[in-house]
This record gives sequence, structure tokens and C-alpha cells, in this order.
Amino acid sequence: MLVSFDSKNNLVRYTITGRVSEDLIDAVRKIQAEIPAEKKVRILARAENFSGYASITAVYKAIVLDLGWLGKADRYGLITDQKFLRHAVYLINYIVPGIDFRTFSPKKENEAKAWVSQEIKKID
Repeated sequence: MLVSFDSKNNLVRYTITGRVSEDLIDAVRKIQAEIPAEKKVRILARAENFSGYASITAVYKAIVLDLGWLGKADRYGLITDQKFLRHAVYLINYIVPGIDFRTFSPKKENEAKAWVSQEIKKID
């Protein structure tokens, strides 16, 4: 399980392999709680062979975790080759306000890293 926060670049990174466990969610939530409310972060996640959640508690914790990113994150990149996740993120991008979501194939990991690091252009 990889979970990290690069405070210099305001980047949260994590990897999901197989089923999402409560341990992974708790590790990401711990990082989320340490980020000051006024600080915007970027998220770069990797999903490899995602097969669901380990328990109903993990589902609940994931929902609470995701809601916690509202107001803290402004970009969320997901690296995956699983079509259903790519489609889900496409829909989420239109439903969730304030966060720009995008998916990338594993072959485009460098593009994903560049995208989450880019400055967001403000429209006046």
C-alpha cells in the first residue's frame, strides 16, 4: 500500500490494489486531516485490479473520505486501465463541484503527473 503526501508540491498519492481496505482509507484520511483547511492539494491515485471494497465499513469510510476532499482538493487524477472506473470518474467530474477529475491509462503516467502539477488558470 502506497500512501504519501508531498507537502512541497501539495500532492497526495495513493495506490489501490484489489479490494479497498479500511487500512488504506484510514491512512489517506490521516493525511487528509493533517492538511490545513486553507491549503489546496492535488491527488494522484493509481487503481490496479480494483475489485471493490473489503467491507461495508470500508464503503462508508470511502464516502466520508471523498466528501472530505471537497474544498481541499482542486485536481484528482486517476491512473487506471479499468474502463468502468474511467467511466465513473467521467461522470463524477460533472457531479462534484470544485474538483477537476481526469483519468489516465498506465502508459500515460507521466502525463498524469504533469497534469496534477500544472497551475490552474483562473478565468476572470
